[in-house]
Amino acid sequence: LKQAEANEAGERENYTALEAKLQADEEEADAERRRLEVATLAAREETRKAELMVTEVVEKEMVSKEEVMGLKAETEALVHRKRLLEETCRTEHARMGEAQGRLRRQQMSKPQMLEDVRRLQGQLQTLTTRSSAITAEMEVLQSRSLKDEE
Repeated sequence: LKQAEANEAGERENYTALEAKLQADEEEADAERRRLEVATLAAREETRKAELMVTEVVEKEMVSKEEVMGLKAETEALVHRKRLLEETCRTEHARMGEAQGRLRRQQMSKPQMLEDVRRLQGQLQTLTTRSSAITAEMEVLQSRSLKDEE
């Protein structure tokens, strides 16, 4: 009986020790679980922040690509405009060369032109004098006509 009581006491001590160890293990497991929950929450928050950063980077990349496409289109338009302007410049240079040639020919025939200008000025003066005389004669005739009508 003493042996059984001693065994029972030993079993109780063993049970108490196991119960204490179980409680300590449960507390440790609870502490570990809370630590893991906090770590999980922190990791989720970091993941959310990283996803936001990735989203922002992707959006910025899209904006940059659109800007690059716009700049490429603008560059192509400017290259086309440059080609048109270069063609216009070549055409204008050709026209200028032709005009300079005509000017040289005209300058070489300048004495003849001066004579033509003097002749035309004389004709213009004669015509101006005739026009003045005709205008004066018409005024006289018109005043006579008014007098005759009265």
